[in-house]
Amino acid sequence: MKNINKGISLKSNFIWTLLGNVIFYASQWLITITIVKVGSNELAGIYSLGIAIATPLFVLFNMSTRSIQITDMQNEYSFSDYFSLRFYTTILGIFSGILWGFLSVDKLSNLYIIIIICAIKAVDAMADIIYGLMQKNERMDLVSKSMVIRGLTTFGAMFITFFYTKSLTLSLIVMLIVSLIRLILVDIKSIKTFEVFELRFNFKKMINLIKVSFPIALVGIIVALNPNIPRYFLQEYLGEDAVGIYSALVYISVAGNMISSALGQSMTPRLAKLYKEKKKKSFDKIIKIMILIALTMSVCAILLSLVLGKTLLSYLYTAEYIKYYEIFIVIIIWSSINYISSVFGYALTSIRYFKQQTYIQLITLILMILTCYIFISKFGILGAVISGITVASVQLLLGFILLFIARKQMDQNDKDSYMNAEY
Repeated sequence: MKNINKGISLKSNFIWTLLGNVIFYASQWLITITIVKVGSNELAGIYSLGIAIATPLFVLFNMSTRSIQITDMQNEYSFSDYFSLRFYTTILGIFSGILWGFLSVDKLSNLYIIIIICAIKAVDAMADIIYGLMQKNERMDLVSKSMVIRGLTTFGAMFITFFYTKSLTLSLIVMLIVSLIRLILVDIKSIKTFEVFELRFNFKKMINLIKVSFPIALVGIIVALNPNIPRYFLQEYLGEDAVGIYSALVYISVAGNMISSALGQSMTPRLAKLYKEKKKKSFDKIIKIMILIALTMSVCAILLSLVLGKTLLSYLYTAEYIKYYEIFIVIIIWSSINYISSVFGYALTSIRYFKQQTYIQLITLILMILTCYIFISKFGILGAVISGITVASVQLLLGFILLFIARKQMDQNDKDSYMNAEY
């Protein structure tokens, strides 16, 4: 009988992760397209604003425990510890989302939308920590199967409901119900494949885990905030319509994000093992392969956008979007820089350079706020994109420098160990 706990190959993990990401993120993109085509830019803007509020909140309250979990090669904490902490912090995330929504919107109907989106994100947060268990065991095929089900069922439920009712609130409620059913029947059920777990409240362990997670949690919240900061400024200066248009344009770049995310998720556990085992050549080889793939993606994305950009904009959305073609090209360039930058981010996470990444993200957060304040008031949606490409370039440079320093330290540690052995 095949041992399901045995990890599959790196190639298989990448292919499965890519498949899961493609279907899941495509389904999320189709939700945006549905709201624009069947509804309006204003509804798309409200939905995007809800996502912009819920995403950074749950990244914060998730405490980035999945990153700690998949690199915990010494098994310092059990899955029950990770799951329990995620459960309690998710509850805090829901209440914080309600408060933020109450302070952010004027209409009660918009507040309901934000609350439901926060509830959906809460379900996703619980699924995420279960994915971490599978990822640590290098079983991304199981994660991908769950993501395929998650993407298809949520989009299907939303599309049917929204098409017939035109009610975004009702459509999101149906999405929430479908998400809960999937979490119980698919994700939670799959845990027993790997180990027995229990929900517990061990205050000391949770505090210790929070201390370990806090630096990378700060990185996570800033990473989640950075792409959403332009939405906050656009909402303030230009309203929901501009947020909707900007979000729709940016979401087209999700295709590349699927590949870079699949690459990072499948490679991170292997990089962590190679770093722990001090296999420098293999570690470096994987990093070089990741950079090569990211560069190839970047070139292909820019060329395709130049040739097919106008067709994509008119076909996916409406003819009105063709006038944003030049902005769309700049967005693709911005995304291309992010593909390469993400390689350094995953590599640094694999060697547990959590605190160091915090400094990079703080710098980019401050820069994003300043550039959005300067450019969006003058150039509108284009200003948001200019801010993004500026910040992405700085992040790429800082990530490269930090990984270069980390790599030098690996060489120095090996040299010191050799000298001590000789002595």
